[in-house]
Amino acid sequence: VDGLPIVREPLVIRVNAGEVLEIDLTNKLNQRASISASELLFDPKGSYGPAIGNNPDSSTLPGETRTYRFFADRELGSSYFLNLANVYSLGDGAFGGIVVEPADSVHLDPYTGEEITHGLAANIIAPSGNFREFVTLYHDVDRVIGQSRMPYPRDVTGFTGINYAAEN
Repeated sequence: VDGLPIVREPLVIRVNAGEVLEIDLTNKLNQRASISASELLFDPKGSYGPAIGNNPDSSTLPGETRTYRFFADRELGSSYFLNLANVYSLGDGAFGGIVVEPADSVHLDPYTGEEITHGLAANIIAPSGNFREFVTLYHDVDRVIGQSRMPYPRDVTGFTGINYAAEN
């Protein structure tokens, strides 16, 4: 929109229950990359990413493009996707969000009113009622706070951040 600053934000993809989500990933890295969205239904032979268990490697080689397909079988709310082909890339922000709204919902840009397929913020027109939504992706590299051992720690010893948006 004219007059507004250019904003770079984390990728949040928006779909409705009952839809198929296709993501074309072009790998511009110098190592394998993938998109794994484990809370959505998918074909593990072609849309999982790493070769884990009996799943074949469906990661994308550097310079190549692969289509990943996921099925939003139910209203899920917020979920995430990540690059399981290289888990070390998570610290560099190789993850994003997927929001599955009720079937037949319309997702609108809160600033322009135009229909959107991605974005942190959206006005949702749903069969059950209208609402506003904002997705926050939380990212930390703190070794202590990310542990899964009880009692859970209360003190943070490393960087922890919430990305609201980054402007140029």
